Amino acid sequence: MSDSQFSILMNIVHLEGRLEGINSIKRKLQGTREAHRFDMEYFRVHKKLTELTGNLPPEALKSRLFSP
Repeated sequence: MSDSQFSILMNIVHLEGRLEGINSIKRKLQGTREAHRFDMEYFRVHKKLTELTGNLPPEALKSRLFSP
């Protein structure tokens, strides 16, 4: 695995973790006025993730990242 492939993979892992964290907070705030406070942050992180992955399914992304 090249340095750039590793970097892309770690960025994907990081962004997925941030999305899960935002979702966790939103679940705890469900039904309150604060529930939508993190919608813009979720959108921004999700957009970065989509740009990074090209919105490919996991198998296609794996093939793209790890093809010789």
